[in-house]
Amino acid sequence: MGKQTGITSDGFPILFGAVTLGAEQPGPLWVIDGVNLTEPPKSVRSLADRIREVKVLKYGVTAKYGSRGAAGVIEIITNMGYGSQVMSYKKSFEVKGKKNIKLMENFQSYEKQFISRRDELKGKRSLLIELNEVEKVDSIQRLLETLELKSYLFTANFAINNSESEVAPYLALTKIADAKLPLLESIEEKLTEKVKNTKYGRRFIDYMEKRRKKE
Repeated sequence: MGKQTGITSDGFPILFGAVTLGAEQPGPLWVIDGVNLTEPPKSVRSLADRIREVKVLKYGVTAKYGSRGAAGVIEIITNMGYGSQVMSYKKSFEVKGKKNIKLMENFQSYEKQFISRRDELKGKRSLLIELNEVEKVDSIQRLLETLELKSYLFTANFAINNSESEVAPYLALTKIADAKLPLLESIEEKLTEKVKNTKYGRRFIDYMEKRRKKE
């Protein structure tokens, strides 16, 4: 539903919709790495060397965007959108034993999802900052903070559910040691005496005693 009416200095087509809303002539919806922009990005030049794919959508293809895509949609996918690197894990954990290793592999299968989503949001935040879309940065930051809270709660819950394993204090120390004291105490309370006497059990108990003295 759009036609080219000009070209920017960066070589991008300037499109305007073939539909009108009263006296307005809306332009197409711009979607960059999943972020919707109601107007062309303020600094396309900064994206030039990162663009992986550009799609100009019209007619029924824009239905998924509803009325926002009535004048067409320009989708830009950058290397930042594809660049979320999920950590590669090796079977060389600091906790030993087949059961512990199996638990760590299970934990990491979920952790990868948090890492992937975090990297995706950080990429979008960087993109918005470069495009000078400051008003959208705060919303991305709130999503990151919510995601971090969820990952901490998931880790704590995983440790509590596996409190009979040395994996529990290991995760508490290596993943969420900076969590609020009550959350860490909920893990400490569930540890079995056997686990408390393991290498990471003793370290965790010692760490908790020092935290309580400081706080």
